[in-house]
Amino acid sequence: MNARSKKDKYKFDFNIVREEINLLDPMGLSPGKSTPIDEYDMEVETILTKLNKTDDYFLLAKEMQTIFNNMFDENFQEEIFFDCAKRIIERTQKK
Repeated sequence: MNARSKKDKYKFDFNIVREEINLLDPMGLSPGKSTPIDEYDMEVETILTKLNKTDDYFLLAKEMQTIFNNMFDENFQEEIFFDCAKRIIERTQKK
C-alpha cells in the first residue's frame, strides 16, 4: 500500500471510529450537539492504534474499556463497548 493509500485508509477508518464512538457516547457529552464533534478524537486515535493490531471484537472492546477508563477516570464495563467494537471492525474491514 502506497503512502497515499495509507493516508486515505487512515482517514476513512478514523471517520468510522469517530462516528461509532460519538454514537456510543460513553460520557454522555453529545458530540456534535452539546460539544464539538471531535470531543473523543484522542480516544479515537488510540482505538485506531489498537484496531490495527486486532480483528477480534472482544479484544477491541476490552481495549476500548481500558482507554475510556484511563482517560476519564471511570469504571466502565467492557460489555458497553462490545457492539461498538463489532461495528467498527466490520465497517473498517470492508473493501
